[in-house]
Amino acid sequence: MSAISPVPPNIFNAEFLNSPAATAAAWISIIGTFFLIIKLAGALFKYRKNHNKILKKSGVPAFILNTFLISIPLRNLPETNLPDKIVAVVFSVIFLFASYYFTPVLIQTIKTPPDAALLYWKNSGESFYTSKKMATAATTLSPPDWEISVEDCSQENAINIERYNSLTIEHKENLCKLLTTQEGLSFLDKEITKFKKDKFFIYSMVPLTMLVLLWISLGFTLTIYYSNKVRKYILTEQKKAIHCAHGEFKAEGIYAIYQELDRKTLR
Repeated sequence: MSAISPVPPNIFNAEFLNSPAATAAAWISIIGTFFLIIKLAGALFKYRKNHNKILKKSGVPAFILNTFLISIPLRNLPETNLPDKIVAVVFSVIFLFASYYFTPVLIQTIKTPPDAALLYWKNSGESFYTSKKMATAATTLSPPDWEISVEDCSQENAINIERYNSLTIEHKENLCKLLTTQEGLSFLDKEITKFKKDKFFIYSMVPLTMLVLLWISLGFTLTIYYSNKVRKYILTEQKKAIHCAHGEFKAEGIYAIYQELDRKTLR
């Protein structure tokens, strides 16, 4: 069930919804949104005035510069140091950890049956779905390995049934109390109502958090990659210029910096 209540059908007058004006307004909105997306996308793929021509010549895409707000200063020869690499690694690890932690929660939330809540066992941290009629194991990709209904909790069905034989006796008793007692049903009412509101937060904040962390980690990683690429391009062009002016020269002494090109070529 959606976390947001549907718009009441009488919020707009029915005559207006069926009128040519409503149709025209809808088409104008669609077309306007389409052109806005095209304009924004086009801006991402264009080099800006503050983008040095060297960035373009060295193969840094405008899309990368604009999307990740990458800035590569060219007053001096670009370089990356150990702190830059540590920051990139740290944010990459944070993103991977967040993915490991939040992705199962997001998938389980999406898979939650209608009129049910996603709950957790306090002792083990394992999650499960429960409505007023049935509880099932919450999984990400695999099918649930157990399910138990109100009928399964009756004395007549108190035998070892395959659908819930993977449950511990303690968990089965707790679930039956949840499904059959007044206190349990009252608790479920509150949790199901609360979960409908929580889903909006999970659907919005979890993907947004993951996207921001991915954007930050990729931004630092791509800055290092393209800084090295620009550095190589500048050194290559300088080496060509020196060769044209003075002929062959050894990469040593004042020209020792050009040894980088030989090392990167060997890689």
